[in-house]
Amino acid sequence: MFKHFLLKFLITQFLFFAGEEDSGGGSGFGGSSMDAGNGSQDGGGTPDPVSTDNGAPPAVNYQYPENLDPSFHGSKSMMKFANADGTFDYGKISQSYLQLEKHLGKDKMAIPGENSSPEEWRDTFTKMGLPESVENYSLTNTLPDGYTADESLVEGFKAKAHEMGILPNQAQGIMDFFNDFSVKGIEAQAAAGNQAQQEGFDGLKQDWGQSYEHRVQGANSALSQFASKEEIAKLNDSGLMNNPTFLQVFDKVAKGMSEDNFTPESKGTFGMSPEGAQEQIQKLFTNPAFKNKNHPDNPRLIEEYTKLLTHIHGDGKIA
Repeated sequence: MFKHFLLKFLITQFLFFAGEEDSGGGSGFGGSSMDAGNGSQDGGGTPDPVSTDNGAPPAVNYQYPENLDPSFHGSKSMMKFANADGTFDYGKISQSYLQLEKHLGKDKMAIPGENSSPEEWRDTFTKMGLPESVENYSLTNTLPDGYTADESLVEGFKAKAHEMGILPNQAQGIMDFFNDFSVKGIEAQAAAGNQAQQEGFDGLKQDWGQSYEHRVQGANSALSQFASKEEIAKLNDSGLMNNPTFLQVFDKVAKGMSEDNFTPESKGTFGMSPEGAQEQIQKLFTNPAFKNKNHPDNPRLIEEYTKLLTHIHGDGKIA
């Protein structure tokens, strides 16, 4: 009696874990749509063998364990252990159940569905490794040298990731991807900017020819008339001094400053002081084109030199 009870228990538990939904036999091998017994209306299982006139083999009379719930008769999981003569291999049933129980283990976790509450999802995430509090949500923000992390962005990302139930190792992967993508984007943008600047300066060198260095000096001198050393340092830090367009603008300013619109009283305004004019003369002396009459820039430089002298001494004769 104890043996039958143990077999019944193992079979029932095995079928429960297997999750079969074809109770009552269904259409499984040897199954029957009848309720119970061997063909009776109050029993379960399959009908007794019935002789047929067309020569087909008689139906198998399956010998289900005593007191087995009729709803499991004909179950697909049960019929895997049926022998050809209608008996069942109880050894294989017991072994399969024990393996299934071992596979499931002691800690079982139900997977939430679409109708599960946020609390049920949260409990699942916690079992999967989500920390209870965001303070224990540890992430490493790795950036190359020269880059500074935006701590408010990092903390905001951690809070949102924890709120959404993203596991720390998953969040770390997202952060690493974002950092790598951002750094590469910044470097690509900087490289494109540097290339554009270099192409701009190369174009000026080609357009200005041998007068390039002189015109750069003139543009810098013009800038010094309007900006202090501190302001020039700020322009340089901002990268504006490396912009070819900025150089072109002050080259035009330098040309305008050489015209007949200077006044000796214009010191500290948009004009040029006598001291500034004397500095420009000294720079002209260092320009090879100033001493070379065959140089295309020589006439312009001589004219500029004359205007600078007039700016300093007026219309009087110069010894």
